[in-house]
Amino acid sequence: MINQDFNFLVSNERVKHIIEQANFYGYSGDRVKGLIFCSRIAESKELSDKFNKIMNPDTGKYYRTIALNGDADENERAEAFERLAMDERDATDDRQSLDYIFSVEILNEGVDIVEVNQVIMLRPTQSPIVFIQQLGRGLRKADGKEFVVILDFIGNYERNFMIPIALSGDRTYNPDTIRKYVISGNNTIPGASTIHFDPVAKEKIFQSIDKIRGMKAIIKESYVSLKNRLGRVPYLLDFYENGEIDPLVIIREFKTYQDFLLSVEKEFYKDKISDQEKLTLEYLSKTILSGVRPYELEILNRLFASDQILVAELSDELKQVYLQSFDEASLVNAIQVLEGRFVSQEGEY
Repeated sequence: MINQDFNFLVSNERVKHIIEQANFYGYSGDRVKGLIFCSRIAESKELSDKFNKIMNPDTGKYYRTIALNGDADENERAEAFERLAMDERDATDDRQSLDYIFSVEILNEGVDIVEVNQVIMLRPTQSPIVFIQQLGRGLRKADGKEFVVILDFIGNYERNFMIPIALSGDRTYNPDTIRKYVISGNNTIPGASTIHFDPVAKEKIFQSIDKIRGMKAIIKESYVSLKNRLGRVPYLLDFYENGEIDPLVIIREFKTYQDFLLSVEKEFYKDKISDQEKLTLEYLSKTILSGVRPYELEILNRLFASDQILVAELSDELKQVYLQSFDEASLVNAIQVLEGRFVSQEGEY
């Protein structure tokens, strides 16, 4: 970052604007307890110093802030979090409460300050995972806190499809699911919280959903997160069972899970399958993975264990599990799909 850019980020005019907007939109509770996310450590320190020289109109005292970053030890972090959350009545001459904590990344994970009632974004966030973690720092309920104020000074709203993801806790990144949360609002947001998207907000989010970029990077982030959690390379099913990115999103971007693994674990998955096997995998991934009906999947599942299928037996089981009967016509149609009768490429037969 060149000096001119840095000077702009920490200019008196910018500090004044941030404070004016923070005061205008306010907070819920007896005093502000805010987190401010910055782009650089030097920026967080300089902004904190400047805030501390400005009078807080709510209290008639100078703002009390601190820059908390990677060089802080556990005791310093714990002390800062306690001072941010503490009741003003518990303050002493030696231990004052904090109005804001400035940080770059240290607060993205593992922080649970439920009292946070204002979150200010001063950094561009390309990663939905990081954005959700930052936004989520203010979404916990606490006594005396009815709402949280989120102020975005950078333009993360251009990726505001992340907002319903953060509010719903759904990490599948399936565009249809995101739209459902925006349309249904309170009916699909879990817990006792309420949310309403006005028509303008809905339209902006829908536009953002239609222009989602960088999905391959989002998929890789989800993969790394799940791999670290499981301690092994995830199966495609693991994404579904652990509420991670929708497997259909992975297939849409990479055609097959094998192709995705080649992009992230090339040394382990190169030349593992033949060209014909790859083509077959592509066909099965695009035709039956969506699970529109259970027939093809159930037939494949049984063929792994046996070389014959009893139609009557399969029909009874499907009726019990899916409440769907299974007749000879359905069997013939499903077999034709598995045989590649409806392919668009000759090689898929």
